[in-house]
Amino acid sequence: MATPSESKLTWLNADKDVLRSTENSERSLLANGGENGSIVAGNNDEKEENWITVENGEHVLLGEGGEIKAGLGGKFADMKPSEAWGEKQGENESATFNDPGKKEERKSVDPGRKQHAASIKRTLKHAEDEIRNLSHERAYVIDRQGNTVSVMDGTDKDVEVAGNIKGLTVTHNHPSGSTFSRTDIFAFVDRQPYEVRVATPQGTTYSLKLKDNIADPRMKDDFAKAKPDDHMAPRRIILELAQRGKYTRHYAEKNMDKLVREYMHERTRKWLSENAEKYGCIYTEEG
Repeated sequence: MATPSESKLTWLNADKDVLRSTENSERSLLANGGENGSIVAGNNDEKEENWITVENGEHVLLGEGGEIKAGLGGKFADMKPSEAWGEKQGENESATFNDPGKKEERKSVDPGRKQHAASIKRTLKHAEDEIRNLSHERAYVIDRQGNTVSVMDGTDKDVEVAGNIKGLTVTHNHPSGSTFSRTDIFAFVDRQPYEVRVATPQGTTYSLKLKDNIADPRMKDDFAKAKPDDHMAPRRIILELAQRGKYTRHYAEKNMDKLVREYMHERTRKWLSENAEKYGCIYTEEG
């Protein structure tokens, strides 16, 4: 799962609890229900400036260009509504991390998600049944209500996931059958989806999701340190194993790419199983 150089947000209808954008402005900022700090009402008429009402009856003033001019103590001044949405969603997600492994009391992640758990599960099953045996990677982005936001196709080794995926669920397939790649793990930490999943032809599905409100950013560095930067290192290890009698030299050289993938796959599985929870995450394997 790759991170695009320039994100392209995919907008849904307002009644799907996400933003609605117009061609010339972003004045319409409507959400259904108003939970978790969401903006619940507004207007999009022809006035140069518009007031919109947010949760708890507070108001913000939108300027002619659609930027927020006043309200909420100036916190969102000069921001576009889409940026304000991201801030509103994430304002309770900041956390101070101490040493990995130290338990801290934090709020649960997105409690409103539970009411849509069955819908999310159905959408995931449909998507993963479709992509599991493809010869190229395909990614599905699923929102908090279980709706499919976007579908993207990639190559046999990678797929670029565009848009804002913070708090959403992303599932994709690995035709090789491997667990998460370094790119997957780094994107999970940087872009903060609620969950990222990998479906494989062998029937196993790997999941990495948030346990706390945010993944500890040090997860990236620590994972990188545990994996060799030298791409030749795994090959040397395979040849050493051949010397010790695990494989014949001929078999090792003939099947080197496959053996390296298997070696890196097992190292990643072991590291995530032993360490994910230290960084506010849950790693599981299904099937």
